Amino acid sequence: MLKKMKSLIFLCSVLAAAGVWAGGIVPGFDDADALCDYTAARDGQTSDPVNISPGSQITFAARFTPAAIDVSDDANPIVVLEVGGTTYGSGLYICNGTLVYAIKTGAGGTPQTGLEDLNLGDGAASVILGDLQAEEQVEVFLSLELSTGKIAYSISGDYAVKKFNNYPAQTNLTGNNSVAFLGAGGLNSDHMGGLTGGDNGQMDLLNADHIFSMQGVEGADIRGQIFNDVFDDSYIPHDPNPASGEINVDPSTTTSLSFYTAEDLANPGAQNPDVTAHFVTFYEGADGEPNMDQIISEDTIAAGEDPISFHYSFQRGDEVFWQIEEQINGAAKGSEENIKGPVWSFKTLKTIPSFLDNPDDQLVFEDEDAVFVCGINSGEPISSLNWYKVGEPDVLVDDSDPDITITTVQDG
Repeated sequence: MLKKMKSLIFLCSVLAAAGVWAGGIVPGFDDADALCDYTAARDGQTSDPVNISPGSQITFAARFTPAAIDVSDDANPIVVLEVGGTTYGSGLYICNGTLVYAIKTGAGGTPQTGLEDLNLGDGAASVILGDLQAEEQVEVFLSLELSTGKIAYSISGDYAVKKFNNYPAQTNLTGNNSVAFLGAGGLNSDHMGGLTGGDNGQMDLLNADHIFSMQGVEGADIRGQIFNDVFDDSYIPHDPNPASGEINVDPSTTTSLSFYTAEDLANPGAQNPDVTAHFVTFYEGADGEPNMDQIISEDTIAAGEDPISFHYSFQRGDEVFWQIEEQINGAAKGSEENIKGPVWSFKTLKTIPSFLDNPDDQLVFEDEDAVFVCGINSGEPISSLNWYKVGEPDVLVDDSDPDITITTVQDG
């Protein structure tokens, strides 16, 4: 068994008072429900008090401050918090300054294809959560819900959601039940849930044999927790309309956006009473990825009854990226007291006509009619529409053939 360590500074922890989010790290969670709750760096033992097998949900939560060497190592994964072994398990790792979640669901020697591999069909997947800075405290939580493939995570208040493809409904989520938090100098590569050891074609940053403990910053506040539960995103701005990821939104009929206010941790279902306004920001972006450095516009919306709705104009061919930040007790935009929602996005109808309903294949007998129907959204009246019979080459068909009838109906 391979064991590695860097020069290690033993860290002590002083728990901070809970803020507006409540709970130690995860909003709405009771820390007493944690399967494990560590405030000192440690290596995993197979007798650790975690067992989610079979299971469909798990949440990792960690507070730590990486040292410069932890975010600059371009060849070795640095453990943050993980559970399980190299066949079943998952965890959070720093990979060349990027925080990554990696999971194995019985894949054995099958590794992830890269730092972001959302296909869990082969039993190995990974998610890029974000970049870290040296000597800056990180509070992160990640919830996995296998029944939907949803990965919801937050890094120091910035919340986002991704989704696995080809995921199992449930699996052994804790493997051999060993939990490592930051590492204490005696990490066992066979206990690295989420990573694969040996020479299996994986990149070094995802190789369990290359695992290192985190050096961290001396005296920094640290905490690592694992829960058999998932984060409820009703505690942040939620339920946008249009829905995030929606396509073919029609600008002629959708002239406003709406969302629901973050709920009260102490009174689920009711608005958070400390929300005094909503900051809305629109970003540039493409192909589902926002450019957070390029702001298109910003506005402030008054608090009120849900859903909160406001006018916003956009055009055909646009991809819209927007985010709500809940103002807490009059705090300035960007304040740590505020509650940020995820960046939502949707795509409008294309600038060229788009087919909403394609003709279905027809099987008819001689002397029977074959009926082909298509639906097109063009935004403007269509001046001409041609039908072709597939062949070598395709043949234009029209009403000049007595056996063909073409009817075009304009709606609007």
